[in-house]
Amino acid sequence: MISQLTDIPKFLLMISQLTDIPTFLLMISQLTDIPTFLLMISQLTDIPTFLLMISQLTDIPTFLLMISQLTDIPTFLLMISQLTDIPTFLLMISQLTDIPTFLLMISQLTDIPTFLLMISQLTDIPTFLLMISQLTDIPTFLLMISQLTDIPTFLLMISQLTDIPTFLLMISQLTDIPTFLLMISQLTDIPKFLLMMSQLTDIPTFLSMMSQLTDIPTFLSMMSQLTDIPKFLLMISQLTDIPKFLLMMSQLTDIPTFLSMMSQLTDIPTFLSMMSQLTDIPTFLSMMSQLTDIPTFLLMISQLTDIPTFLLIMSQLTDIPTFLLIMSQLTDIPTFLLIMSQLTDIPTFLLIMSQLTDIPTFLLMISQLTDIPTFLLMISQLTDIPTFLLMISQLTDIPTFLLMISQLTDIPTFLLMIS
Repeated sequence: MISQLTDIPKFLLMISQLTDIPTFLLMISQLTDIPTFLLMISQLTDIPTFLLMISQLTDIPTFLLMISQLTDIPTFLLMISQLTDIPTFLLMISQLTDIPTFLLMISQLTDIPTFLLMISQLTDIPTFLLMISQLTDIPTFLLMISQLTDIPTFLLMISQLTDIPTFLLMISQLTDIPTFLLMISQLTDIPKFLLMMSQLTDIPTFLSMMSQLTDIPTFLSMMSQLTDIPKFLLMISQLTDIPKFLLMMSQLTDIPTFLSMMSQLTDIPTFLSMMSQLTDIPTFLSMMSQLTDIPTFLLMISQLTDIPTFLLIMSQLTDIPTFLLIMSQLTDIPTFLLIMSQLTDIPTFLLIMSQLTDIPTFLLMISQLTDIPTFLLMISQLTDIPTFLLMISQLTDIPTFLLMISQLTDIPTFLLMIS
């Protein structure tokens, strides 16, 4: 009847002059339930107009507080979704009050997990996040969420409402991944973030998603700005084994690029030292040989650090006999020595070896990996025999050398080779 005599806005304006809106709504709730009242209002005027009127008569926080006293927020939102779509509702709210204030009010009336669960029942999470990004920037939204609930709980809720790959894809459409990771690091530490991710999705899937959203060099560079690389690799090793991590990296970027990035983020000695703490050096070198051939690996290392330093690090991480044994399993010794001669001269190589292990032990190892005639033949191809003998005399006395040779091969054969 009222609507036939006067329009609803005028009616509500009159009511507000006679009594305050909270008292009016309280009276209405005693006469009829709020859902029925809102349904009637929607038949008499559209919900946006109704909310606009309410905002002119009382502030939105007070209105929502009243509603929460008369009916629970889930029921209210469910009613709203039946009367108008959620995007339109949020757009209206943003015109009446800012989104941070709205979310703060919601958190006082119902917990954020319940609110997000309700939203997911009324509209899909991608649409909700898209709407939020149109009403407020994503950094501000995440900052608000972190004030209302901790980030782990928020991400856990998101994973229950939509899969993490879809969530990250949405985030990348709303803000760039570096900005997102920077925000996350301000709200929670990166180890906690990676731990959460590993609980919500496996690390290979997470890294694969990251490579689709931003290139791996950029991702690793960002990580190095948020946490030091040793900590990052240590975290990764706790979430997935290092062989799997390196295999993933080789699928996302080539190993030379990966090692080059690592050398920019941390020095190669530190990187190799970390690797030895996370996995044994034989396993690491074996993985490298599966991902790239050993000559290419050694060539990369020589571009990132000098070979003497590399061999010195190896001797600190594993003994030289073990290192040479691994090399012989990954590539034949002639090829290994040939690569070494391309990366550093043979005198320098033998000098380094003499500093890391004594020459008798070195020659004994060589004889176990390849026969002495073949070794001497290789040496003669890499450097002339007089130079080789001169080097040997500087590293060990000739009688000791000849004694070693006699133990490894008979002297006639040795003299025949020398000749």
